[in-house]
Amino acid sequence: MIATPTLPESLTISDLRVSIGGSAILRGVNLAIRPKTVFCLMGRNGVGKSTTLKALMGLLPADSGKVMLEGSSIDRAASADRARLGLGYVPQGREDRCGKLLMKNVPPRFTRSSVRAVTDAHSF
Repeated sequence: MIATPTLPESLTISDLRVSIGGSAILRGVNLAIRPKTVFCLMGRNGVGKSTTLKALMGLLPADSGKVMLEGSSIDRAASADRARLGLGYVPQGREDRCGKLLMKNVPPRFTRSSVRAVTDAHSF
């Protein structure tokens, strides 16, 4: 058997806890995403998917927990700083303008054709 080298995690969330209006929404979320992988956060309505992503982006304050990006803590980083580091959040929506905004603001490392393919496939 040939051993496959594993890459260290690019993004790690440890014991993330978030409350909104006094109600605990996230209770100890743990997540590790390796580089060059596709990750999908799925679940029924109301289980905390959007809250997880908003907390990851710094749009919602975490009560506790740790968020690491490529080995460095980004717990106290502002949303804009997290975006500069390469994190992004596109809220769910079906409006055509979302795809147009995405196309207009796509980071240079992505080709416009690959973003167009994603937005076309998901009917933004």
